[in-house]
Amino acid sequence: GYDPQTESLPVVFTLHGIGGTALATSSYGLNALADSERFIPIYMQGALNQYSQTSWNNGTLLQSDAEDLAFISQLLDTLNANHSINMSRIYMTGISMGAIMTYNVCRHMSDRIAAVVCHIGTMSTEDLTNFNPLHPVPTLHKHGTADGTVPYNSGPLASLSLVPETIEQLKIANGWQGDSTITAIPDNAADGITIDKIVYNCTTPLE
Repeated sequence: GYDPQTESLPVVFTLHGIGGTALATSSYGLNALADSERFIPIYMQGALNQYSQTSWNNGTLLQSDAEDLAFISQLLDTLNANHSINMSRIYMTGISMGAIMTYNVCRHMSDRIAAVVCHIGTMSTEDLTNFNPLHPVPTLHKHGTADGTVPYNSGPLASLSLVPETIEQLKIANGWQGDSTITAIPDNAADGITIDKIVYNCTTPLE
């Protein structure tokens, strides 16, 4: 029901994990949510890396050689030229390798991204060392402390940071002043898995 004559909709880019596909991410439920919440979902697919895995050029050892940043920027320009989109509400979400790429986008394209959600993927060590975005980017990072693929706080993979290191860089970039709140999420599933919601209140004004 999207009518470009009457609506100017937000855009949500979705980035798959290593070896994933755009088709697979399109089955995660964003289409139905887009209909009810009124946004345009964009399902990206990475090029093949040296191991023939779909990947992203994000500073890791498993990256591709594609010009992903340039492509995302050009795609945004095309969407803006040919469709009615809200350029002040461009969002990105990614899982694992896609989350790592999302942090790379935050570093290089903070002037074009309103906010991001990163699932089980940290900053590459390259991004961690050079993370100095022009603008703060509100970020939701979701990670399990027992993650055996992308470790939480010990034994980092080569070219990847740990979660506390990533969070520390986000706090610095977004102007954290030492104020935070921690809320325990009820274990409604009674499966023994506990979740803590930590909010780092930042004071840097968004532009």
